[in-house]
Amino acid sequence: MNDFLTDLRAQGYCVLLVHHEGKNGTQRGRTDGDDNLDVSIQLEKPYGWQPGDGLAFKWKYSKVRHGGHLPDFEASYEAEGGWRLVEDGRLPEVMKLHAAGKSTRAIATALDMGQSAVSRLIRKANQNGLAALNAKAGAESESVSQ
Repeated sequence: MNDFLTDLRAQGYCVLLVHHEGKNGTQRGRTDGDDNLDVSIQLEKPYGWQPGDGLAFKWKYSKVRHGGHLPDFEASYEAEGGWRLVEDGRLPEVMKLHAAGKSTRAIATALDMGQSAVSRLIRKANQNGLAALNAKAGAESESVSQ
């Protein structure tokens, strides 16, 4: 199979392979079939998603060749508006724990997520000014309560 895929790539074709995961959340069967892939993605259910919540997924890059980095994202479908990108639902919880002085490791453990995901959410919040707004709001609420 790998030789066939390599030949197609050499001819300039783009090949999409689709398979499902096993009961343990990883792919079924041998993984050497993925050796020649340039990009590999995994679709996961979003944080907090429950059956009946509608069509939504988290798009996660599990492999990007040549040292590249592509950001994960979440999307959902609504009948009226179509597809839309969704912010990570854990952001408010991450920022609350971060504002309370918790370490990245403690936040990751508390919310059952990776430390890199916590760091990415905090960095994104800082870039968007959200962390400063949260800190200001926290300071104002403390001065009001005194």
